[in-house]
Amino acid sequence: MEISIKKEKNAEIIAHLDCEVQKSHNEYYPELFKPYDYETSFNLYKQSLESPRIHCFIAYNAEIPVGFALIAEQSILNHPLLNDRKEIFIDTIVVQKKYESQGIGKKLLEEIKKFTTEINLKRITLNVWDKNTHAVNFYQKNGFKEIFSSYELHLD
Repeated sequence: MEISIKKEKNAEIIAHLDCEVQKSHNEYYPELFKPYDYETSFNLYKQSLESPRIHCFIAYNAEIPVGFALIAEQSILNHPLLNDRKEIFIDTIVVQKKYESQGIGKKLLEEIKKFTTEINLKRITLNVWDKNTHAVNFYQKNGFKEIFSSYELHLD
């Protein structure tokens, strides 16, 4: 398998690749996530990718897209309680299930790290859903540390 990573903004590709993840999120958290709909995903990504602060890396096996990473440059400045900081936020890393555990996510993460260094930033953050144990394990294995937890209470 010959994997190449290209930095490109292609809403059509990532909307297709996002299908499995959106379906999993809907399965795990149906009260939060709507079922996957290509047109909705395409429009969301098309709008997001218009921002110069949003970047996308697409992984190809030969010429077939098999995964992507969507990241954002974000800043916290002049906050009354927090120190100023600029960082890369990983919105999502997606690898098609049939290509998981073959090093593609790691290659995408390496491109993110390289890009972060190139733009003189030193911090990468992300959020991950607790039921997505595959992703939790991936991030921990690649050096990410948990610094925040979010809880909710449902009142029926």
